[in-house]
Amino acid sequence: MNETALRPICMSIGIYGSGDYDGKRIPFPDVYIKDALSQNILYYSYEKPCTIEELAKLCGVPAYYVEDSLRNLLKREAIIEPAKGKYQTDFIIWSDKYGIYCEENAEKALMPIMDNLLSALRKITKEAMKIDFYKAEKSENDLLYLFGVLAFAYAGKKYCSLPFPSIKVKYDGNEWAYIGNMETGKHKRIGIGTQYCANRGSRGNCSHTTYNSINGITFRSMMYDNYINVCEDILRNGKTDDIDSLANAIKDGYIVRRKDGSLFVTSPAFTLEQTEGFNKIVETYLIPHIDEYSEIVNKFVKGYNKLFPKHLQDDADRMCHGMFVGMYSVIVEYAQRTGQIEMPSRNCCCDVIQQFK
Repeated sequence: MNETALRPICMSIGIYGSGDYDGKRIPFPDVYIKDALSQNILYYSYEKPCTIEELAKLCGVPAYYVEDSLRNLLKREAIIEPAKGKYQTDFIIWSDKYGIYCEENAEKALMPIMDNLLSALRKITKEAMKIDFYKAEKSENDLLYLFGVLAFAYAGKKYCSLPFPSIKVKYDGNEWAYIGNMETGKHKRIGIGTQYCANRGSRGNCSHTTYNSINGITFRSMMYDNYINVCEDILRNGKTDDIDSLANAIKDGYIVRRKDGSLFVTSPAFTLEQTEGFNKIVETYLIPHIDEYSEIVNKFVKGYNKLFPKHLQDDADRMCHGMFVGMYSVIVEYAQRTGQIEMPSRNCCCDVIQQFK
């Protein structure tokens, strides 16, 4: 193949969903569709179906190379054939048009109730600080960011009416979907990156959740079961017998060993009763505004949904469902810009350990 003829497209591809992949013993499925020609084909056939001849011309390679690549993409369920001889990408590829829509419409949509939402956030923070949960020595201002996302996450689970279709089983028997990205970084798409470890089936009683993509918040990956259990040991007893996991948790910054030898867990933590108490506060202050908020989000999503190719409706619905909580990031940026809340402290993470049994 004449490599100089290929006009390369630069796209990152990943997956979301479930599966026993580790990138070593079991490769992630996206590795099989990341070659340069596959990326070109996926890009050019995203918005509308293309024939082999059309793709060959767009990609700048002979048709037989496109045929070979399409066979693999069909096998890997990255491409569909909606009509005989026509092929279309079967997953979302993010581009700047999605971020542009968010920038032009999200804050404007929230403005009629923005003051009410910020007032509710301040009241939730004031009352939540009275709960005797483990605050990890965080300031009230830093905890405000956590309280806000927890409040909207609670409201989302209980009051969000947006659909969330289940992820279909793929060719390997697991439930996952591809996701592509070609954003330039110039336009910010709405979304709060949530990582959650349920920690079911281990000796522990707690989960760990991290919230990223909130302006000013430092990225933090979720802890896995051993780390969470060690944190629980320390919060209960001040020590743990799992020395190996402790050493790794210290190395990764989840736990700090102080000069006096004591162990400090860096994530706030709630017992079951404390979470219930927090949710009651949310019911008192945020939920009275939730009907108006839901109406605004649903209207915003209706327009946002039109940006996605029609055959990707299930994928689009899953992405749009996250807007219910994701709009919290818009509220935060507006409040920061207008001086209504302070920026979080340097290296502030937004995460929480929560007891589930």
